[in-house]
Amino acid sequence: MPRRKLSEYRSKKIVHEALTLPYVGWDIDIHSMSDDLKKVEGATSYVVKVDQAVKGRFKRGLVSLDVPKADIKAILKKYNKEGFEHFIVEPFVTHESSEERYLCILHDREGMWLRYSKQGGVDIEANPESVVTVAIDDATDWKALAKATTLSIEQLHALIHAYKQNFFTFLEINPYIKTNDSLSLLDLAVE
Repeated sequence: MPRRKLSEYRSKKIVHEALTLPYVGWDIDIHSMSDDLKKVEGATSYVVKVDQAVKGRFKRGLVSLDVPKADIKAILKKYNKEGFEHFIVEPFVTHESSEERYLCILHDREGMWLRYSKQGGVDIEANPESVVTVAIDDATDWKALAKATTLSIEQLHALIHAYKQNFFTFLEINPYIKTNDSLSLLDLAVE
């Protein structure tokens, strides 16, 4: 069976539920945009992204950051003129790029793997030496992995469980921000 990419909105709903984290975000369809936008509330600024499994959205100009609510509709119309119809809108999370982290779960014929880096964001491919790969098996040192990723052992187990339960073949959180007790999944890709 070929891999199929899930929308970021659907992926975030699944992963947030698995982690028992509240999720605030809105799935916007160009055909019901006026009604969908009425639901967007609660933040002073937003992130607006094309949500059609497009790789390299940020570098292609398909992500707008720190957008006031009054400007969301114009951005959606601009993206629609480029041929896109499905979008995700979320509250904008202010942070430093140095706080961004990377995590990926995948499996192949040899087993299940977790990759992580203290350097997340759009330039992760430019820093392949920062990515550490760990086998997920009976010998996994969960305590060391929790310390390295800043996620709790329970959160790591919940991600692995969601991965298996939903028949994922790939899960990438890039970037995520972990501060004190707060975890923000800023971008998520699932196949």
